[in-house]
Amino acid sequence: MEKDEDVNGLYYRQSAKTLTDGLRLIHDEASLYEMLSCTSRTGLVELYVEHSEDWLQANNKLIDMNVTTGRSYVSATSEVGGVPNETQPNQNMVLTSSDKDEGDEEDGDNSTEEGDVEGDYLDEIDTINETLDPNQDTEVAEKILEDGTTEMMRTRVKFPRYDENCKTVSFLLAQSFTDHMQFKKALLKYAYYAANVIHNGKKYFLVKTLNEKHTCSKVFVISHLKSPWIAEQWETMIYAHPGIKSTYIQETIKAQLELEVTKNQCKKAKAKVMKKLERDVQHEYRKLYDYASALLKVAFYAVAKCANEAQLKKRLDEIDNIQDGAKQTLENRAIQQWCRAYFKTHSKCDSIDNNSTEAWNFVLIAARSKPIISMNEDLREYLMERRIKRLNFARKWRLDYGPNIRDIVNENSTAGCKWKIKWNGDQGFQVYYGTTQHCVHIGNRTCSCGRWELSGIPCCHATAAIRSRARDPFEFVDKCYSKDKFIAAYSYPIEVVGSEEFWPNSGRGELLPPLPKAMPGRPRKARRKRKFEPKKSKTKLSRHGRDMHCGICKSSEHNKRTCSLKGDAPVA
Repeated sequence: MEKDEDVNGLYYRQSAKTLTDGLRLIHDEASLYEMLSCTSRTGLVELYVEHSEDWLQANNKLIDMNVTTGRSYVSATSEVGGVPNETQPNQNMVLTSSDKDEGDEEDGDNSTEEGDVEGDYLDEIDTINETLDPNQDTEVAEKILEDGTTEMMRTRVKFPRYDENCKTVSFLLAQSFTDHMQFKKALLKYAYYAANVIHNGKKYFLVKTLNEKHTCSKVFVISHLKSPWIAEQWETMIYAHPGIKSTYIQETIKAQLELEVTKNQCKKAKAKVMKKLERDVQHEYRKLYDYASALLKVAFYAVAKCANEAQLKKRLDEIDNIQDGAKQTLENRAIQQWCRAYFKTHSKCDSIDNNSTEAWNFVLIAARSKPIISMNEDLREYLMERRIKRLNFARKWRLDYGPNIRDIVNENSTAGCKWKIKWNGDQGFQVYYGTTQHCVHIGNRTCSCGRWELSGIPCCHATAAIRSRARDPFEFVDKCYSKDKFIAAYSYPIEVVGSEEFWPNSGRGELLPPLPKAMPGRPRKARRKRKFEPKKSKTKLSRHGRDMHCGICKSSEHNKRTCSLKGDAPVA
């Protein structure tokens, strides 16, 4: 199929997502399958065509999509009554929502009066577009009109801001900088690559004079180009090749920037980078044990997430290579209770952490410090409100499954595009990629990887097999995730309770609270955090991972208590 020269790309919007984060490009077979999986339940798909610039100019329809706001700015050249519509240069630009435009397109051009109004509007936007420099910053604000529609107003900012990440420096009049150091770096960067001269301003460090017409010849030696700048610009190359010669750095600068530097400057720059590399080596050796602990932790979670015994055996061998005896230690700690490979499949739960418990403990923090009846009342009222929120959330589902389940199935469908399928003619499939091969049976809803049975959601191998027979993977999701089951779980209401004067008399006497027992130290409300868990503090940084120094001699080998100069230190 020949490619249309007037079309640059074809996009689709994922369901339940906005244009800002839901627009996806259709560029290959995998992206096409992903679009089909997102639309198989609804049967609807929104397609967006990106036309070429020549086509847009030929049809007087220039469309600039703002990825931040999801609005489209439509501009065209038209005349009203034969006279171009003129606007002032400082006039605001009106940006109209793309959703509103789509509704207007269905009516066509049946009214001449409406077409004239649209021409005025497009002429105004086109004139304002010409007055705005593409390199200058603009501010976007939303405005609600009297009829309830929404329009976006874009105006040029007073002082355009300098972008530090720009590849080439381009100065503008009234351009603003954060501080004098940013302005200095911009000048040096501009001098190295363009060899021009700019005069700085005051207060905002604005560009007050700009002269881009030069009569002087190009210079090849810049006095400000010294070894610190060379070390900063070519640090990555020197890091990757520590044995690089100074003459090679000199020749590289001459070839790429057409600038002359001395061999001594390149030698000093390399020395600076190597000195920094030496400090990094010492720092990394001091943190080597911490790094090994981090690797061991990652390997442990990989063992816990294994869904089959073959994968478990492989992960145990890997963790034994990291630390001797780690495999035997894990096997002795009831591995059947915390590894996915030994979980029961009837519960359809593959969670290996206690996040749900931690979330419930967070709810109890404020209530558990109250007396027993007040605490129970707080929890009962919280559960009443939570039940209503969950029911309202489920009733808004567009499909039979929640958004989280939908995203998991779509991710598995995308990951399954690379797997090749061999069908046995019934309900069995041989799914393979390279040297890895799995057996899938869609009738029993099983896969040799074990993930489908554990979670009840088709894995990537299962989705590949299901889609090879033109079936929908959502048909094979376990019913426990369905909308009906979710609503049924919250169908039993929490009954209301009156105040104390309406309580019946049980006739069983009164209970006395347990005698208070004073515990040593301050009562603890927050849970006990692990040793390496970072503390959430807005004012103090955790000491974990920091290089501590002695308060007397500033050495990093010991602290103040064990310093040999402790007795000689002056008393404050």
